[in-house]
Amino acid sequence: MAKGQKKQTPATKSKKVEVKPSRKAEGRVEAFRALSARVAAGEQLVPPLHLTGQARREHVRSTLREDHAQRIEQRSDAARMKFDELANDFFKFFRGTALLFYRDMVGEDADMPSVMALGDVHPENFGVMPDEHGAPIFGVNDFDETIYAPFTFDLKRGAVGFWIAAREEGGLKRKKRRKIVEAFVKGYFKAMEAYADHATEKNESYRMDNSPKVIRRLFEE
Repeated sequence: MAKGQKKQTPATKSKKVEVKPSRKAEGRVEAFRALSARVAAGEQLVPPLHLTGQARREHVRSTLREDHAQRIEQRSDAARMKFDELANDFFKFFRGTALLFYRDMVGEDADMPSVMALGDVHPENFGVMPDEHGAPIFGVNDFDETIYAPFTFDLKRGAVGFWIAAREEGGLKRKKRRKIVEAFVKGYFKAMEAYADHATEKNESYRMDNSPKVIRRLFEE
């Protein structure tokens, strides 16, 4: 090699990394519809709610994968962020797993009247918003999970939602949490009685001037 001539470094070959596609979870709607009918008919089965140990963990994982199948398949950053939030916050896990709740309720309360249920009752799905005239009112603000179901599903999900929120967000003790849940259930039945007495679901909206003290604070905030 001539003096002063630099030795040529061979070009580095880039390695091809094979990205394996995500396996999209298959929907199990029909399977759970059949299971619901069998449980409601009184067959002696073990519904998902009573699974324990590894069987329960596998049920939870498969339900989450099914509920977020498209975003997982697309390797969405939003899906990764959501799963991180679900793993680190008990109340957020409850809020973000409505499908898991309904799979646990499969076949339950089949003898109860079905209604157009809200589907995802918890404290953060109530809030202050404008009415048709732009005036601020308090009420339900999320209808994404609306479904025909026994009315008790809304009561059960709401009761659990308020219980968890009171503990995780409010740091309240068991006695106070119990009072909050009782107030929620009594409020539901009081409203139903009012609708039945007046034969209509039209009623005065909660506004700043006619709301309970706890709701007036929300208007002020």
